[in-house]
Amino acid sequence: MNDFSFNGFYSRIIYSFVIPEVISSEKNIHKQFRLKQLLKKINETASPDKNLTDFKDLVPIYDFRRNNPSGYEEKFWKLFSDVKTQDLALHLPFRMHLEKQVQRSRNWDKTKDEKYRVNVKGRLYPYGAISLQVTEYVQSKEKMSSPDIINFLKLPIMWNEKEFTIKGFFHTLRTNIIGDIIKKSQNIPIFSSGPYYIINPEIKNEGKLDYDNNWNDISLLLAMSNEARYLKKHTKEKYKNLSNRETQLIFSSPHSTVMYTPDFDRPYHGQRCLRNRISNLAEMVLIQEAFSKQYQNTFNRLINEIESQHGYKTSQIKRLFWNNVHLEEIQNMKRVFNFQDSFTNDSWIKWYTALIVSRKESFTRFTESINGVNTANLNLGNEARNSIKGVIATVKEIIEIATKIHGMTEGSGKNNSNETSENTIVD
Repeated sequence: MNDFSFNGFYSRIIYSFVIPEVISSEKNIHKQFRLKQLLKKINETASPDKNLTDFKDLVPIYDFRRNNPSGYEEKFWKLFSDVKTQDLALHLPFRMHLEKQVQRSRNWDKTKDEKYRVNVKGRLYPYGAISLQVTEYVQSKEKMSSPDIINFLKLPIMWNEKEFTIKGFFHTLRTNIIGDIIKKSQNIPIFSSGPYYIINPEIKNEGKLDYDNNWNDISLLLAMSNEARYLKKHTKEKYKNLSNRETQLIFSSPHSTVMYTPDFDRPYHGQRCLRNRISNLAEMVLIQEAFSKQYQNTFNRLINEIESQHGYKTSQIKRLFWNNVHLEEIQNMKRVFNFQDSFTNDSWIKWYTALIVSRKESFTRFTESINGVNTANLNLGNEARNSIKGVIATVKEIIEIATKIHGMTEGSGKNNSNETSENTIVD
């Protein structure tokens, strides 16, 4: 085992959450942020009529109608660029940048930094998902170790003349964003996913990060910790290189994705493009996880109410469903959990699958809650089932999608949609 040092690093810290009222209670959402209004703006490649308080430049992620003199072809967001198809357009966000600058508050000698850049940006998806990212670049005059990188990324953040942990910073922004979007709160619990770290260490002029000899340095970054109890879970046998290039190393853990890309130092745009792709996929997975947490809670509540109300009239059962979850919510959830079917690139599928595997617990619990609704529905009787036929049909589709994702988290990567419970809902 060799200790290794870096010249610096790029990092992105990603955090996502969902606002269910955007779908379930449109009347309680300020008009500018309602689903139909946001989709209309995307179709026009225009900005919403109002910015969020802490942010500026709330604009579509990419204007597909513009002339691009650099010749750069956007590939990731183009997957969802058919604005006439709502299922795809829903995945096109509006991007935004934090108005006031942030800075690391640190017990760190600033003279060690040859270069330091920080940027905080966010994305607002029409279906009520929000993603926040802190991106940083540090180039140090002195060599940095893996623990140095970890210690830096865990330093407090200064913003608005206050000091925050990274989680506290994201939670504060979340509270402010929700206050901007919701005009009347229903006290629905808000579930989030992250922070998740994308780390791209930089080595110049000398040295090479070696998979066999430097695994300790890699595992520290994958664990985001130097504690033995965490490191023992991040063994070389557990993590395979996700890159198709022999000169690159890419690994994904539940805490971070680590990229070593020496062949992309020049030209820089190759390195940036790869980082963007993996960050976009991580963001999508975190959004899926936030939805799975949100609706696991909703469906568990629904299961309890269904099981306690046998013998109730059909109209009461129907009202019970609508009071807990709307058909539009379930249809929207199906879109969110099915976006990866648009992928056409084998590397994207490989990275997505590895990221899904890293979130195994959340998706396992979500699959269990969906199957619980399935089983509970069987006891309603034909009359009640027919009255909520649309809901039942869409729940069945989500079972199939969730089981497919669950299959990925079990390591198979296969579609196990035919392996659902014997009680699978039928119309």
